[in-house]
Amino acid sequence: MDGTFSDSFKTVNGHAIEEDQDSLKQVGSFFPKFDSTIQLLNQLINSYDINKSLNEEESKVRAAYGQIREIILPYLEQPYLLDPYLEKLILPVIEKLRTDIKIIFQSNNQIELLKNYQNRNYLYKYLYLLTNVRGYKTILKFFSHEVNDLESTINFLVLNIENLQYCWETKYILLIWLSLIFMIPFDIKNVDSSADNEESMINKIMRIAKEQMSSAGKEQEGAALLISRMLLRKDLHQTELPNYIKWSIDQLNSTENIFLRKGILISLCNIYKQGLRDYILPLANDTLPIIHLFDDERFNTNSLLKKLLIKLAQRIGLCFLKPKIAKWRYKRGNRFLSDDLSVNVNNNSNNEDDDNEDDDEEEEEEEEIPECLEEIIEILLSGLKDKATIVRWSSAKGIGRLTQRLSKELAADIIEVVISIFSENTLTTGDSKESIEQVDISTVSDDTWHGACLALAELARRGLLLPNRLSIIIPWTIKALTFEQQKGSFSVGSNVRDAACYVCWSFARAYEPKIMKPYVNDMAKALVSLSVFDRELNVRRASSAAFQENVGRQGLFPHGIDIITKADYFTVGNRNECFKTISVDIANYEEYMYSMINHLISYSVIHWDQAIRELAAESLGMICKKDISYTENNVIPRLVTIANSTELNERHGALIALGEICHNCYIDISQSNDHWWTENQLNNIIKPISNILPQYSTLYLTSFGSEIALQGICFFITKLSEIKWPKEETKRWEELLLLSLERKEIVIQNLAIEGTKQYYDKYLISDTQLQNFIGKLDFAMDPIVRSGYSRTLSILPHNILVDHNDKIFNAITKICFYEENGTNNDVESRKYAIQALTNFTLNSNLTKEQYYAVIDILFNGMKDYSIDNRGDIGSIVREQCMKSFEVVIPFGTFNDFIDNSSLYIQVINELLQQCVEKINRIRVVACKTLIKLIWENNPKIPDGVIPKIELLENAFLSGDVDFRYVNTNDLYERLVPLIIIPEFRTSILTGLVVSVGGITESLVRDSSTPLLKFISVLPKDNMIINDFMDSLLSIFANYLNDDRVTIPLLMVLDLLLSSNSFEKLQDNEYYEKIFENIKHVIFKSKNVKKLVPAIKTFCGLLSQNISETLKHNIMQRLLSYLVHPFPRIRKLTAEQFYLALINIENKKVLLEFNEDDFELNDDDDDNDNDDFEFEDEDENTEKAKNILLQTNWNMGLAQIKPIRNSLYELLNITPPKTVKLNN
Repeated sequence: MDGTFSDSFKTVNGHAIEEDQDSLKQVGSFFPKFDSTIQLLNQLINSYDINKSLNEEESKVRAAYGQIREIILPYLEQPYLLDPYLEKLILPVIEKLRTDIKIIFQSNNQIELLKNYQNRNYLYKYLYLLTNVRGYKTILKFFSHEVNDLESTINFLVLNIENLQYCWETKYILLIWLSLIFMIPFDIKNVDSSADNEESMINKIMRIAKEQMSSAGKEQEGAALLISRMLLRKDLHQTELPNYIKWSIDQLNSTENIFLRKGILISLCNIYKQGLRDYILPLANDTLPIIHLFDDERFNTNSLLKKLLIKLAQRIGLCFLKPKIAKWRYKRGNRFLSDDLSVNVNNNSNNEDDDNEDDDEEEEEEEEIPECLEEIIEILLSGLKDKATIVRWSSAKGIGRLTQRLSKELAADIIEVVISIFSENTLTTGDSKESIEQVDISTVSDDTWHGACLALAELARRGLLLPNRLSIIIPWTIKALTFEQQKGSFSVGSNVRDAACYVCWSFARAYEPKIMKPYVNDMAKALVSLSVFDRELNVRRASSAAFQENVGRQGLFPHGIDIITKADYFTVGNRNECFKTISVDIANYEEYMYSMINHLISYSVIHWDQAIRELAAESLGMICKKDISYTENNVIPRLVTIANSTELNERHGALIALGEICHNCYIDISQSNDHWWTENQLNNIIKPISNILPQYSTLYLTSFGSEIALQGICFFITKLSEIKWPKEETKRWEELLLLSLERKEIVIQNLAIEGTKQYYDKYLISDTQLQNFIGKLDFAMDPIVRSGYSRTLSILPHNILVDHNDKIFNAITKICFYEENGTNNDVESRKYAIQALTNFTLNSNLTKEQYYAVIDILFNGMKDYSIDNRGDIGSIVREQCMKSFEVVIPFGTFNDFIDNSSLYIQVINELLQQCVEKINRIRVVACKTLIKLIWENNPKIPDGVIPKIELLENAFLSGDVDFRYVNTNDLYERLVPLIIIPEFRTSILTGLVVSVGGITESLVRDSSTPLLKFISVLPKDNMIINDFMDSLLSIFANYLNDDRVTIPLLMVLDLLLSSNSFEKLQDNEYYEKIFENIKHVIFKSKNVKKLVPAIKTFCGLLSQNISETLKHNIMQRLLSYLVHPFPRIRKLTAEQFYLALINIENKKVLLEFNEDDFELNDDDDDNDNDDFEFEDEDENTEKAKNILLQTNWNMGLAQIKPIRNSLYELLNITPPKTVKLNN
């Protein structure tokens, strides 16, 4: 077994990587689109050919590149999967580009070739795509690096820059390609073919690279890499590198170009990272002035520049120290887990002996430390406190790297300073575990602690923290695991907790189990609590990962494997699951239960986030149930103290926690015994808890933040009422509940209603109080008050509702009705009144008359389309009515209240209308209610009541559709065919008219398309177009004075007329009724939204087969609008009238054509141009059209009236008579 594990681990670590890659290739599942990628790549390669003067259209090449990009980008998360295929993906491109570059280099028309074949840039874009996904170091391995590539590549780069070919991917790839070519082991002077009077190759490339370092793109990084590799050559470092260092210092001190500063610093970091110590050590002192720029205001305001300065400082520091690893460091032995499993005790003892010998050698070989190193270390230590995370992170790594090259004494000083960072700005009394736990962190900086944690982690993972320091470091680390500082409405410290998890992870990898054994329990408890109770997802996952690493490496964490299976990286992703399920499971292990309780009380219950406090209270209640004795003696007294705190968050959290704990601990015993408490519990538990609420002042309950306080109080009362709290210990409970009922916050009202229900279930309400409740429903009271008390009345105990049935019913129904233009029409209070009436219906013994009164109120509520500045606010009343139908109709069916099937049809009609209206939320509720009423509720609507139920089943049940997420077009495609059912036709059309005539483009499109499609197939199933028109006209009649319906209806009529949907309609009477209804709707109206669709509909009627009398009346009406006070109406009327006259003439010509009123001149060979001849157009009509088209209708009415009057005679329309009214 051990051999198998070891072999697999070595394979992962690269020992059998070639074999593994071959197996990956055989599977072929890691890059399934490899063949298609190669085809697209060949398309890019063959898109141009300089030798054959071939150059395809750029659009095709761009499309091919776009497809490749879509294939490659998904591998950003796991780019190593591309490794087996990189050779075939890169080499063909490199060969093509090499050939391309050489041809241009040898040509006499270099600039022309460069500009004419721009498709090559897509090959460079492709190469950059690969470097972006896999990294330039891996991709460069497949680039050519022959000597003869050097000059031609430099020449091509210069051509691109000098001729303004701004494809930055091309320049970047050429720069990193040159950085590879410059590593050739030949003297550059032997390769340079430039003449004596020309610029040398070195100077040319230095000039280009310095120019590119000023850019803001990736070219900057490519140029920095090129310079660093070029200057570190054996033949150039002595001559060119000192000059570059000097130039860099001058530029950093003088330039204002922030991008140039960044490029120079990147290049210097690369030089001191990659250069041989013999090359760069002589120049280190010359470079030191650069790191002093850390405090320069030009640099200290830019986090990226500060990070690069920190990085450069640590590289210079490493240069001063010999490249060695400190022999004094703690060595765990084998770093691989597979090797750890096979190590024996003898080897460990031998290693310890070797360590002692190495320490002796270290003492003998003391190295002289330069003075400037102290300055560098000071910069790194100050970087740990920087505000930018990247600066702190770089400083921490620098401290780790430098420390491992120092002597034991000097390293100890650095470690001491890092540890002391934790105690800055704190009043610590010592380094003991107890004193560190009591440290007040309110005055410390989260940035400082974060930097210190990162530094400790870097030191630990390198073995630089000797075991004798763990007794101080681990208590600080555990303190950091709970670090959080509230800053107003948010907190800081999640980064500190995350870094502390990194420290714990490092400990697992650095130390042997016997070293960590004294600290295992404290770390395990802290990490478990953090992994399930922290607010931030990344911290929970980091803690879980650190716990898992310790379990695997140390093997000492109690129940480690069991907890890992419950709280792994993925399961801790769900915060609710962590608090409610995972934490409760882990609490079954006694080693963790009490620490988790302590964490919840100390941090989570008093957390600044209300959601965390509520989750913590629920979790605490479930965990404390496991040990009631400990809870009574330790938990409840602490929470009582917190509940009397002056902090709002602490009070709220403690109250809801006490409610949850008492409920969970005593609910079982209270169900079987009304007097469940002992004398000891009464004195030590019940009375201290009961004394909390009476101590709260009125100011606390009514001032800022009182909404949170009242939520906690109502929840507290609810939970304690459920367990039958002693009546004599409920002081102020009723008062506080009634106070909460009158608050405007709906959350508080809901909690107060639930609390009132539980309270009066256990402690009866008095008649005086009941009468007070009923009095609160008077219209003189605030609507918010009415809402709270109406809902509270409806959920009182059943016997109270029965005894006072009439009084309560009449009081609630009184506030349910919608009054036209009423002053008491508060929508929210009406919604809650209907909700209360529904609850009353289900909880009381209603009479049949009362039941039908409830039904009437619900039907009345379905007609509520109140509008305010929030829009269709009446929708919340309609929504509540539909939800009420869902339970009230089955209630009536069960109690045999419904003796007329027409009630069912009426309810379905109301629901179907809402199913096709314009608000999606309402449509969803209507569809769900209809499905439950017809098919799911018990009892259901009796069989045989609903006509053509199979059509309804097809619309609502086919395809297992979820109406919450159904596409709007699909919804209307399902429901529009239901118009075929006569009983539901008018209701569906009423709702559909509002949607089709709406203002939302997508809704209009999705609803109008199915409607037009339905009309086009008429007649169908005994329905003809006349039936459709009858329903439309009935809607007109029902809503003649309701703009909510009439305006959309006018738009629908315009749509139907313009789409020739009425071509099958033969009865002229329908058109006359439409005309009369529109006249009534727009009579004396100045509403543009109404006039515009009315005018369009008039013009649409003119193109139909209407009588001459109707045509005359419509034209007379249109001519009157040509002198309307609004220029917009005049202009619109002229345009629409003009189009209508054209349509009339076209239709007349078409009729003449169909009646064969023309002659074919087949025998006249001379007349070849015209097959048909028509009579000349009526001159008067032509003149009228010209007037309509050419007149400026924005002129004043005095100028327009004579023009309009001339149209009466031209169109043969009788002018309307002016009637004088007698006074």
